[in-house]
Amino acid sequence: MSSTRVLIIYTGGTIGMRTTERGYAPAKGYLREQLLSMPQFHDSQKPELTTPPSRLGKRIQYQIKEYDPLLDSSNMEHSDWVNIAKDIEAHYLDYDAFIVLHGTDTMAYATAALSFMLVNLAKPVIVTGSQLPLGEVRNDAVENMLGALALAGTYSIPEVCLFFRSKLYRGNRVRKVDASAFDAFDSGNFSPLAYVGVDISVQW
Repeated sequence: MSSTRVLIIYTGGTIGMRTTERGYAPAKGYLREQLLSMPQFHDSQKPELTTPPSRLGKRIQYQIKEYDPLLDSSNMEHSDWVNIAKDIEAHYLDYDAFIVLHGTDTMAYATAALSFMLVNLAKPVIVTGSQLPLGEVRNDAVENMLGALALAGTYSIPEVCLFFRSKLYRGNRVRKVDASAFDAFDSGNFSPLAYVGVDISVQW
């Protein structure tokens, strides 16, 4: 059975936060702990952070590079996006695809910036996050993570993209349109590159 190697660069954001008395807060190692506890992200019969086989018969082996400290996206600057690009460059030959977990406040700006920094890409770079954390009973994090993993690990879409709410957008054609809805991003002048439903439809 074939497998794909994906690097997840976890910069921060709501997706990996835990609930505290003062609300959501970043917690070192919590994202990894959550993913290992969920069978859709980790097959207990396989090495750590290996997904079960997909409908296409492919497993995804992924690693997590967690930033320390985790960053609040509303405070991120150009230098932080440069660091993300450098991390992708440093590990470019080691992985087949990359996922960047990022807070939603400046996700569209980060994705656009990365699309201009990472020229001549031959591998997918997918930026995603969530409005509610992975550890919440009701959340959008699971579907966003699973969709990003499925696209990154299965399809050769060699550009920087943003995945949210079942849609894969071109990275420099997207904007945030809602601060509280799960359907938080849109690309009004350019249709999505892929749709994730019962089947995955890529608009080649």
